[in-house]
Amino acid sequence: MLKKPSVPFDNSLLGRFATPDTIVQFAHHSQSYNRYSYVHNNPLSFTDPTGQGLFKSIRRVFKSVSRTVNRVADWGGRVVHKAMENPYVRTAVAMWAGYQIGLPARFAYYDSTLTGAGLTEAQIAAIGTTGNIIGGTAGGFASGTIAGGNLRSGFQGSLSGGLFGGVNSYTQYWSAPGQIGAKAFTGGILADLQGGDFRTGFIYSGSSATAAWSYEKIVGYGATWRPGGEAVEKLRYTPPVAGSNNFGIQWTDGAPNWLDKLFWEGGPVSKVMNALPGFNAGAGMHDTFQVVSDAAGGNLLRNLVNLPGVPVAALMTAPALFDPLMPYVYLSDIK
Repeated sequence: MLKKPSVPFDNSLLGRFATPDTIVQFAHHSQSYNRYSYVHNNPLSFTDPTGQGLFKSIRRVFKSVSRTVNRVADWGGRVVHKAMENPYVRTAVAMWAGYQIGLPARFAYYDSTLTGAGLTEAQIAAIGTTGNIIGGTAGGFASGTIAGGNLRSGFQGSLSGGLFGGVNSYTQYWSAPGQIGAKAFTGGILADLQGGDFRTGFIYSGSSATAAWSYEKIVGYGATWRPGGEAVEKLRYTPPVAGSNNFGIQWTDGAPNWLDKLFWEGGPVSKVMNALPGFNAGAGMHDTFQVVSDAAGGNLLRNLVNLPGVPVAALMTAPALFDPLMPYVYLSDIK
């Protein structure tokens, strides 16, 4: 029995075309050259109602996938657009973008200039200041453009970032009140220039500078968003180590059990949490609580302070982490 659904005749009993296929569909596939076969002799997986090959089916699949991707992208774009209408979300995104651009720009300048031998201390200090200004300017431009949505805001952000970068370098050897006051005053002026409120900029900048100074005095090094490196072995009273992974259990009274090992510094949980921005800085503050408590009241006090100390450490660390971001804050968005 011969059928003709459209083009070539096919024999349903034999499962073969009675006339040869007019198309060699896939030159690299040997079955394509058997022009009397139906769908590459694989009728359980494919159909060919037109007799003109698999290309139309493939095109339909691609069109379906493309429509789905476009719908998801459109939905995602609307969600992002709605979120960016919130000034706090926009400021957070702008700060993070500025930080991610400004920091590499600063270190790129350092790498390109701190290569010559025989540099004097004054030259090294000048390079450091210039690098801070360049990093602040680059990051501030990105932050301002995102926060304000135009190039004018970008240039205002570059001014803000450059000034903060210069102030941070110039005042680094000043007393704590001098550093904090200079940063607070700079923040107030820049907020006013950007159309915001001097008082608000003064308070935000001064508060973050105070928190950063306090963190460094308590922990022994500055708060940073960057993850720590490899965990190092610690003893009972070893304080947190700058640049290493400090998240997790650092010491236990007796041999560690399987649960201790799971949460041990450098263990599975530690590595995951350390990768999250800023978490290792909070761990450094918490480790300091642990060591000080242990020294003052022994292991009992250390254990009592352990869990309650986590939110306290986070609250003390969070404002300190905003200090390196202040060059990238578009202050007129902060109300």
